[in-house]
Amino acid sequence: MKVEQFKLVHRPLTDPVALAETADGRAVGVVRADFRPEPFNERFGELAGLPGPRCLVNQIAVLPTERRSGIGRLLMHETAQEAHRRRCTNMALIVDWSTSTAERVAFFKQCGLRSLVPTRDDDLYGADVETVLRVTAPV
Repeated sequence: MKVEQFKLVHRPLTDPVALAETADGRAVGVVRADFRPEPFNERFGELAGLPGPRCLVNQIAVLPTERRSGIGRLLMHETAQEAHRRRCTNMALIVDWSTSTAERVAFFKQCGLRSLVPTRDDDLYGADVETVLRVTAPV
């Protein structure tokens, strides 16, 4: 399937979520994020203390059968657009290390995110919102 075959469904802003669905309503991807007024704390390396508000991606998932179709990129772009609407300047996420991460980390890098503490083998990735918008923009 191609990304054009999916639509985004927005949930109420009390639970910020975008859901990618097929035309028949089958959910194939989801993203959840928190948007907060305070800046990132010192754990977030180079993003620590930068002016808020901020966006923290809590979850992004695409069905294994639908990966590499552009859905994840679409969901990251939608999250960056929402972050921009809320005047966030930066966004970050914590990589789930419970399973193999090579594909996940490669995906995040393709979306413009980078390790926030490159001197450590860390799970924090982030970028400025404008970079994520530019890198994930539909072609």
